Amino acid sequence: MKNQKYKLSGKNIYRDARGRAIYYVPKEKRAYQIKENQEGLFQTLQLRYYLVFVIGLLIYFTIVPNLLISIFVPCILFIFLEYEYRSVLKNSVQIENYNMKKNHTKKYDFDEKDIEEKNSSLIVKMIFFIVIGILLIINSFISKDIASSRIAIFGTYLAALISFYFSYRVFKMYYYKNHL
Repeated sequence: MKNQKYKLSGKNIYRDARGRAIYYVPKEKRAYQIKENQEGLFQTLQLRYYLVFVIGLLIYFTIVPNLLISIFVPCILFIFLEYEYRSVLKNSVQIENYNMKKNHTKKYDFDEKDIEEKNSSLIVKMIFFIVIGILLIINSFISKDIASSRIAIFGTYLAALISFYFSYRVFKMYYYKNHL
């Protein structure tokens, strides 16, 4: 299990004693065993909320500055992504009342390639995300287009917050790599 490279990591993702990817839903106390060939797709589908938000912002700011279109297109995309997400879960092995301790399940927060990165690379990524967040906030004060629209200000601050969150995740990887 040590030599195996995993694609799937993140919130509510675990590995059982056999190294299989387990997606655990705490509210339902149900686990889904994600097939190895669908791990990459599932990882992308876990980010569906972020993808829809970013696409909505891109449509609004670059293609058509029409609020109705920039809400309608992401909603259609979200319906499609949610359907795919539910299809992957439906086709996975479902385990009711999954017992984490009994199955020797371990939390799997980071992708193996992220843990193997050099410290300098992780520090650069962390600084990059912090700088992007700060620049987004500064841009919201300088740009007349963003300052005149509450939606644009909200979107900019939310994008900055997401950037700071990614910086936190990289810091967590750095700490995990060097202290555990």
